[in-house]
Amino acid sequence: MKTMVCYGDSITANSEQESYVNELQRLLKDDWLVLGSGVNGEIALEALSRVQTDVSLSKPEVALICYGHNEVHRRFPVKEYEQALLELIETLGRSGCQVVLMTPTQINNKEVALLYQPYLSVLEGISQKKQVPLIWLWEVFASHDLDVIFTYRFDDDGMFGVDYLHPNLSGQKIIGQRVFSELMSHILLGR
Repeated sequence: MKTMVCYGDSITANSEQESYVNELQRLLKDDWLVLGSGVNGEIALEALSRVQTDVSLSKPEVALICYGHNEVHRRFPVKEYEQALLELIETLGRSGCQVVLMTPTQINNKEVALLYQPYLSVLEGISQKKQVPLIWLWEVFASHDLDVIFTYRFDDDGMFGVDYLHPNLSGQKIIGQRVFSELMSHILLGR
């Protein structure tokens, strides 16, 4: 059985319910063991401290990397985001596993969405420069009603609202199906 590790933030961790990681495991069946290694609130730079240990324990053939939401919301410098991703790719690549980048998913807030553009450009640039596959999740919900995908509510010190960042179970399944489709089309066929 081959192993795939999914690195990311709360979209990957999604402790409230199943995440796209579970959907990937369902779709890949018993041929692959899919491990979720998402951490709520984590940025790519923070993942560097645990990747080497994770890789030595799980020995994955494939590693998915999906960061960007927390970097945008923390206004983390774009150049430092790029450097952290490059280091993750280098560290994972040294272990012999195939690295696959994924963009963050679209959010349901047009004003905040504009802040993502420099980070999305970094992902495209790294993908081309390092010849690393990039799964474009930014528009995965384009044909869906975002008000149906983003249904979580929050209460932040008396401020109530709709969580425009975290997709519900339906959204997570859509992500998992897109990732599966891209992996099968471009990445896993040769493995």
